[in-house]
Amino acid sequence: MKKYIRLLPLILYPYAYLIYFILLFTIDDISRKITNLLTSGLVVLIIGYTILTLITAISSTVLAVKGKYSAYETAKMNLAVKAWHIPAYILHFVMFCVGMIASIWGIGFMMVAVIVDLLTIALSGINAISCAVKLKKDGIISTGTAIFFGIDSFIFCIDLIIAFIYVHKAKKHLKENT
Repeated sequence: MKKYIRLLPLILYPYAYLIYFILLFTIDDISRKITNLLTSGLVVLIIGYTILTLITAISSTVLAVKGKYSAYETAKMNLAVKAWHIPAYILHFVMFCVGMIASIWGIGFMMVAVIVDLLTIALSGINAISCAVKLKKDGIISTGTAIFFGIDSFIFCIDLIIAFIYVHKAKKHLKENT
């Protein structure tokens, strides 16, 4: 359970910016002046959270490669991160569609949805590299497969399929060794 708590910043990353937008669009006009003072602080907070999430993804990769987690644990953690991101991708799609309907004002919505999607895929892809390296290190997959899966973990939708393949291969290897 502790390993999943460690990945919490990565799991919650695509949802963090939504809090920012909810705060911006739900505050009434009277407190808008106060909010304008806080807006720059919230932007800094979002940037800081992105850096924290990057550190989380890299540290997870390092811990998995060093052998702190088994291949099966690493694969399950990778799948959990990818699965928790599915609702966020749906929200991003809806946000993009709203941006298309909203004419010129919607360009900001579309840009935010695309940027956050790309950052989310990049951060979860870094986490998925740990899975490819761990499975290669344990002899479950070949070097070529690890490279192919590692690269494909950065491609939208394919990353989830690869996460399932990681879990399947790691579980099969675990059953063979016990």
